Amino acid sequence: MFKAPVYRKDCVCGKKKYNVDRVVGGEDAIQNEFPWIAAVFKKDPAHRGWVHNYHCGASLIATKWLVTAAHCRYEKWDGSLAKIELERFLIVLGDHNVKRRKETDIEISRNVEQFIAYPRYKKTKYNYDIALIKLDKGVNLLVYTPVCLPGDGWIFRGRSQVYGWGRDESGMNSAFLQKVTVPIVDNRVCRGAAMRSTVEKNREITDDMMCAGKVGKDACRGDSGGPMSMGLPHFRRHHFLVGVVSWGEGCAKTEFFGVYSRVSYFVDWIQETMATNGGARFCSYRKKYRRRPRVEVTLIPLE
Repeated sequence: MFKAPVYRKDCVCGKKKYNVDRVVGGEDAIQNEFPWIAAVFKKDPAHRGWVHNYHCGASLIATKWLVTAAHCRYEKWDGSLAKIELERFLIVLGDHNVKRRKETDIEISRNVEQFIAYPRYKKTKYNYDIALIKLDKGVNLLVYTPVCLPGDGWIFRGRSQVYGWGRDESGMNSAFLQKVTVPIVDNRVCRGAAMRSTVEKNREITDDMMCAGKVGKDACRGDSGGPMSMGLPHFRRHHFLVGVVSWGEGCAKTEFFGVYSRVSYFVDWIQETMATNGGARFCSYRKKYRRRPRVEVTLIPLE
């Protein structure tokens, strides 16, 4: 059944709790700085008590809905990729240190009701790597502010922020949420880098992807599914979900970039999928615009 989206008037999307970089070359984020980021844990049935292991990141976009990477539905098992059962997932919002539970007063956990990958995604490929997670219970959008969704076909250029709990310079997963500012790279430049790669040469940079990063600053393993967002001056610096961490060659390597799923390519599918699976309640923009805003900013050359 199709349900039109409901926009709440008492909350605003994309508003950071503080105005103040997995992530390689990053720094600790302030606690709850990005209130829409969620930690995706998977329960390990091999351990007594169902130990929860950090698995991926995700972004809250509506009361019961998050955006993540489609490949986060899988894990390596006996040398192949196996689908993770829904009951093994645990979604945590309000988290800051993923190695300690209930560290913050606002930390909550939810089970997963649905995990919906983009229909054209294939686990052996690298494109169309995006999915929606529907929670079993909604969350308070006044506490867990969702990130704003871009419009269809919006193009982002300039500097964006990536944040997550993935590997750092030491090769270890970070306990605390890390953030880094990275320049978005034109797809033509990224395709050239991929063609020079000895590892990623069979991974084509397609229109549903985008690239970002520079030497020493990048997303890394463990950041998968997490957000790349940008605070737009046209919207009072509120953050829009630009990309979803997907793949790359190593982390922060010279002449290679992190690859993200381009959210504006998928936004119509996101809206339609939520509408046909119970609907969604969103936070609106604070200011209404009579015409489509210009969201492109100056492309900043790599240093």
